[in-house]
Amino acid sequence: ATIFDGKTFTWNAGAATPRTVRASTSTTGFSTSANPTATRMTLVSDRDRHLFHFGTETTIGDVTTQDPMFVRFSNQEDLNTYAPTATNTAGSFRLDTGNRIIAAIQGKDYVFCLTDQAAYVIQFVGPPFTFSIRKVGSNCGLIGKHALVYADGVVYWMADSGGFFVYDGTVKSLPCSVEDFVFTTNNTGDLYINQLADDKDIILRSDDGSGGVAFVIGGDVKGGLYGQYPSLKEADQLEGDLHYNNDFRSTYSTVVERWFGLDSVPIVNGTFEQFDFIDK
Repeated sequence: ATIFDGKTFTWNAGAATPRTVRASTSTTGFSTSANPTATRMTLVSDRDRHLFHFGTETTIGDVTTQDPMFVRFSNQEDLNTYAPTATNTAGSFRLDTGNRIIAAIQGKDYVFCLTDQAAYVIQFVGPPFTFSIRKVGSNCGLIGKHALVYADGVVYWMADSGGFFVYDGTVKSLPCSVEDFVFTTNNTGDLYINQLADDKDIILRSDDGSGGVAFVIGGDVKGGLYGQYPSLKEADQLEGDLHYNNDFRSTYSTVVERWFGLDSVPIVNGTFEQFDFIDK
């Protein structure tokens, strides 16, 4: 285990009394005493068994040399050897696009690494180069270290620049209604529903913050404007913002119950008056 921007520790689960032994850098048979002392994260590559340090020191043991884009890997099957020689597979390299490495994850036969700006595939090729490093995507940097996952041969992640991406051999933008909600509404709290099923459709947009105006369009709804435009007068404002004239939870309750046939009470945390733009 590696402490973020810190040291790497090991713990021997096979010890006679493992719960009485603390993780350390000097665990018998698993010593990490010669590891870098300042690393953003570590990962053991699956098939070739190298310990990777991402965002680590260019000079091992000197925390002032930590470089958030520098990668160092151990000798194969050896947690504690990092000095490259002609007879081992240890080494290092620096990624060139971005300001810092955000995270890395094990893929099918590669390590997938994301900076705040780009995506890289690190793949074992054997001596003399040990690993090939390929930049496979730009402007697709990871938003946070927990915002990626590998499943069924594909890496999925949420990008810092907005949107969702996948890597299945090539980097692709992932169409997603969640993306539309998060990124096209500018986090204003708008609700946007586009439901198409059995020749029925509804398009609803509702400002759930200030104003409280709902626009409803669809073949199976009573389309129109629900609510009145709020006053722009300063004296009519609510804590410096436009004063709503209908509660957004009424709009949500109407859609949840009359369109989706669900109980709205646990969703909106209460019972609220419903509109009549959807027949029961």
